[in-house]
Amino acid sequence: MFKKVFTLNRVRENVTFREGNEEINLYVDADANALAFRLRTAQEQLLKINEQSSIEDRKKAAETLSDAVFGHEQTVKLFDFYHGDENCVVTICGMYISDKKKGLIRKIIKAQKRIR
Repeated sequence: MFKKVFTLNRVRENVTFREGNEEINLYVDADANALAFRLRTAQEQLLKINEQSSIEDRKKAAETLSDAVFGHEQTVKLFDFYHGDENCVVTICGMYISDKKKGLIRKIIKAQKRIR
């Protein structure tokens, strides 16, 4: 018997960040196309940052990037984990997003291909 299966091919996974003996576990659960759009928006904001940018502008850009992936509640936790350091948040998010083997971009592309 043929069984129909329907899916939106959301990107879902647990992500762990570790620093020394401490770690934080976050969860990604989002539509692939929405993720791609939010990441583009965050990238545009990050590209506007330079040495003359205020600390508030740098933090807002870091929040936008983390929010794009993890949502606001988890972004607050990530900032707490990195003691409010926006550079750490941008760096660790970037590492997760762009990792060639297990990164978010790879998962987004894979999910988008399944939708077509």
